Amino acid sequence: MTLAQLLRETPWPDIRVALLRLFPEAEASIHEFERLDAALRRLRPHISSMRIVVEAVPLDEPTGAMAFDVTGRDGTLNRDLPGYEHLGAAATEIYGDQEATYSLCLRARAEWLGMTVDDKTLVEFAPSHIIACCLDEMAFHGFDEAQVEAFANELELRMHEINAMSAEERDRHLVPAEEVFASLADKSADRH
Repeated sequence: MTLAQLLRETPWPDIRVALLRLFPEAEASIHEFERLDAALRRLRPHISSMRIVVEAVPLDEPTGAMAFDVTGRDGTLNRDLPGYEHLGAAATEIYGDQEATYSLCLRARAEWLGMTVDDKTLVEFAPSHIIACCLDEMAFHGFDEAQVEAFANELELRMHEINAMSAEERDRHLVPAEEVFASLADKSADRH
């Protein structure tokens, strides 16, 4: 079943309830979500080889709070991705044999509609919850597709700038990922 088919079978009021239940902060933007829902219903889906996977991820052990991870998968294994050989110790056999996951937040809305919804997702979540999670992910960089496209263009421009830097410029202007992760871990430890 594609997202477009699921959307056709699920009325907005059900999706609204799911949005507010799963994402209470959505209340401030509920009219924007309703406009997004209406815009999606008018779009013609573009068939995609990607399938949508929604997974519940525990956020907070004591309270049982959950987050919802929405990713795309197309059957590609991690070991088949460009650059896999450069992962070093992270390139384990188990990781290599796992299906690669992709962020969908910058994908065109018509492509989202043409993606199939993963069978496991269809079993584990109500249609309204799946759509609510997808709407939340689609709106991550803006409710308007032009906003999302502008963000994607800016991101691509920054990538080209970084790729054009010399090694010396990179050392001077960029912070290695290991330092960023260590800093985040320190900040997280300070909060607990």
